[in-house]
Amino acid sequence: MTNLKKSDFEDNSDIVARNLLGRYLSLRQQSGEIIRARLREIAAYEGSGIRTSRKIGYSAGTVSISTKFGRKLFDIATGREGEFSCVTIRAVDLEDLTFEGPGNVTKTLGIDKFTQHLYDGVPAYGDVVWINGNPVDESEIYEIKINSTNCKGIYRF
Repeated sequence: MTNLKKSDFEDNSDIVARNLLGRYLSLRQQSGEIIRARLREIAAYEGSGIRTSRKIGYSAGTVSISTKFGRKLFDIATGREGEFSCVTIRAVDLEDLTFEGPGNVTKTLGIDKFTQHLYDGVPAYGDVVWINGNPVDESEIYEIKINSTNCKGIYRF
């Protein structure tokens, strides 16, 4: 399987989110073990200002481990560097189980306050974090609309 490249993240967050659904997120743990999870639900965020909770401004394809309500979140920057645009992984399938909620996703992936430094700021197209596989067909994707200034949508299959 071919891994995604930086250019795959250089689009609007909603387009990137749709393109990631159904693909596999792999993380190399400190022990060398690889955790591989299928991406089931992704939120797309864009905007700037005080109300943007996930404004990371990193180069496209850069992972950011943020904290909200005491829970770790797995974000990936999208768009152009300096733009506040990202996707947040909200649900994954791992070993025939679905883990829902961004905090549960990071917990399932083994990310906590002691390990977040291993992933924060690394590319999502490198040797520590990478994404590959085929996306689901567009007809399988549905959008959850929420009333938020910065959330463009939540996408799920």
